[in-house]
Amino acid sequence: MSPGPRAVEVFLSNEEHAELSHWAGGAVPPRLAERARIVLACTGGAPNARVAAELGVSADTVRKWRSRFVSGTRSSPCAAVRSNTWPNRRGEPL
Repeated sequence: MSPGPRAVEVFLSNEEHAELSHWAGGAVPPRLAERARIVLACTGGAPNARVAAELGVSADTVRKWRSRFVSGTRSSPCAAVRSNTWPNRRGEPL
């Protein structure tokens, strides 16, 4: 039996990695810090189920935030602070 489809790989610029690491440390509201930790954990190519188990969230939550983060070019992940979502290609909330 096949293990299923591979998770989408997350690539971060040095700037994005530094910013998300800062957020993950608690510099932002808890829900956004959790999202930052999810995205950072996904950069290693780990499957959604493993990231979910490590962070104590559901695999669906990991899948959602991994997908939203890689869904398009972001001007800055900081745009998520106000809108509570990652911005799409036009800088608008998803």
